[in-house]
Amino acid sequence: MENQKHIQTENVSRYCSPKAAARYLGFLTKIGVLRQDGDSFQLKADFVPNFGETLEWYIAELFKSEFGSAAIYRAMITKSKIGGDWDVLANWSGRLVYLEVKSSPPKAVDAVQIQMFFYRLWELFPDIAILLEDTQLRMADKIVPLFREEPARKHGSREKEKYPVSRLQGEIFHINHSVYIMNSKGGLMQNLLRCLRDFLRNQQQLAGMP
Repeated sequence: MENQKHIQTENVSRYCSPKAAARYLGFLTKIGVLRQDGDSFQLKADFVPNFGETLEWYIAELFKSEFGSAAIYRAMITKSKIGGDWDVLANWSGRLVYLEVKSSPPKAVDAVQIQMFFYRLWELFPDIAILLEDTQLRMADKIVPLFREEPARKHGSREKEKYPVSRLQGEIFHINHSVYIMNSKGGLMQNLLRCLRDFLRNQQQLAGMP
């Protein structure tokens, strides 16, 4: 995003090796996303502000191909009081899953965005809600504190202990095994599976299954 007209291996090797970066650039050139200009590359598109919509499409496709679920992205709901769109909605085994998808790092996510996530959750009442950030960075430093604030804002500080933000594994967190925070460290698919399995495990326990 920062070097669209002058992309070099060293610009994009912060989170991977130079060898891997060169391989990725070669692949993107082969499929027509980039064009090579000497020892650098350029995006063929005039300007790409972000990859947010592509990421939302990809998550919806994951639910279709890997979970056999009907899924849509950028869903608009008629007469919604919140406005805007729901990034991804999926019908997973008869359960409604709402995912808010972020392609930016945690430092770029502010309190208003987290408020909107909760407002959409409270309007739609999905079975599972997931805030997914496509980043390897920590979620505990900024996102988790913001998640602690919103239920307290709605229900009052005395009710705060009813909605604890607990660590599930690594940088995956949950509120009462139904609202999740996850990043992509370890793989998007693997982390989605961890959230969904945790939800099912909790449902089984609530039902009294041994």
